[in-house]
Amino acid sequence: MTLHPTHTCFDDALDFFDMLAKQGNATIYDGRWRLVHALCEAPDGQYYAHAWVERDDIAIGSAIIHGHRCHYETDRRDYYRRFRPVEMNRYTVREAVIMNARHNNFGPWESRYRDFASSERRTWI
Repeated sequence: MTLHPTHTCFDDALDFFDMLAKQGNATIYDGRWRLVHALCEAPDGQYYAHAWVERDDIAIGSAIIHGHRCHYETDRRDYYRRFRPVEMNRYTVREAVIMNARHNNFGPWESRYRDFASSERRTWI
């Protein structure tokens, strides 16, 4: 299965929380979910900004699969091997909602990540 980048990972990650809340999924409030904003290293050595969701040992990313935008779940260690994060900020659901309102966007909220958030750099998946 080929995963193609959405180029909207920051939106997709926060939208995942919104989807859980709308589905009435009570685990959204258990304190174990984290929104992750990161600086990752691409195979060519360049850095790019990326976002995903974590819960325990699971990472949830977004991708275009067979022409459809979706979220997918994988082992967090495998996700880290694939995306090679070098620096990360983790936000609880509550913190993510506050940061979204404060910045009026889905991220990245750290200025050092914004420099690496162009769509050209977010093509490695």
